[in-house]
Amino acid sequence: MAYADVQMVLGKLEAHRAMPYPESIRRRAFRHGDAEVWVRIQNQTGVYPMMNADAFRQEFVGDLDVLKERVFFLEHERSGPIATSTGWFDTESPRGRIHWVAVVPAWQRQGLGTMLVVDTCELLWALGHSRIFLTTGRKNLVAIRLYMRLGFQPDPREDEEVEAWVRIKQALEAS
Repeated sequence: MAYADVQMVLGKLEAHRAMPYPESIRRRAFRHGDAEVWVRIQNQTGVYPMMNADAFRQEFVGDLDVLKERVFFLEHERSGPIATSTGWFDTESPRGRIHWVAVVPAWQRQGLGTMLVVDTCELLWALGHSRIFLTTGRKNLVAIRLYMRLGFQPDPREDEEVEAWVRIKQALEAS
């Protein structure tokens, strides 16, 4: 089966405020030349193992100022960039979009994904988005559980996705 996603929408953020990052990690904005860094992080997660710079350019058509405002990285003082997230926009509505959240495997399950999502929500609100949504892989139960814990709720776009949410909820209950 090809990669298929489901949509979620934020009701009320349950994490309240952004948590501080560990002292050895800092958040920084996208800068010129970071497309390759973004691709490397995405590829390391294994979710989209065939990412490349062309895919980045196709996804983020626009000027560098928009990327600097909406794409950010977490950098460890010794390991360099270890995570990324994007506070993008919906081309069809004023909603903000949590997009391309990725943490390299060695740094997963340490709370960085939660911190990234909370930070990205705050960024989107600061940029004037009153509603926030995201899409994620149907089989990515770890991410779905994280998003639900933060207050995101299923937002199916079609009947087939309603059925997918039934299977996802069953899988979450079983795990």
